Amino acid sequence: MKFISKIGQESVYLDYKKHMFSEELAQWLHNPDYHQICRKIYQGYIDYLVHRQCLNSAFSFGKMYHSGAMSIKELWDNVDYEKLRLTFFALTKKLTDHEYIVQLSEIKTAPDNSSSLIIYLKPSYRLPKIEEKSNQLLGNIHMELKIKDDQLSFFKIIVHRYNDRKWHAGHNFDTFMAFMFDNASVELY
Repeated sequence: MKFISKIGQESVYLDYKKHMFSEELAQWLHNPDYHQICRKIYQGYIDYLVHRQCLNSAFSFGKMYHSGAMSIKELWDNVDYEKLRLTFFALTKKLTDHEYIVQLSEIKTAPDNSSSLIIYLKPSYRLPKIEEKSNQLLGNIHMELKIKDDQLSFFKIIVHRYNDRKWHAGHNFDTFMAFMFDNASVELY
């Protein structure tokens, strides 16, 4: 089904499962380039924490209260759009393998020749409660990979945790970054 907004954007369903269970992604998960991309992103984040600024112009990071965000604004070395696309689906798979549910998956195209892959994930409600509160693990996660005129516009991830009486505090953004990009052994539940 196709949806068209007032400003001419089209939105169609992104069949994320087709990508997550593809042979291409299975091979990508074992490709040294995937691990190099993750290490580069995590090193950029460590630089941001230590120096309070990004030393690599390709990245930007931010943390505020219960939220955090990262963005890749340009390609580097041997990284191209296709490798970031595969990384996008690898990160989606990693989250769904750890009790996350995809709430939204779409491909948005706009009249300005731009298109985005968008995935929005939430922790499963089936997770055991912590202190009688819902477990939000790492929080709600929005990922978007956008290109315009066949060039990367950005790859961003936004993480938001709730702070109210219904939800357990969950893990902070530092833990999210370590879990997603450093292959750290982080216990989520």
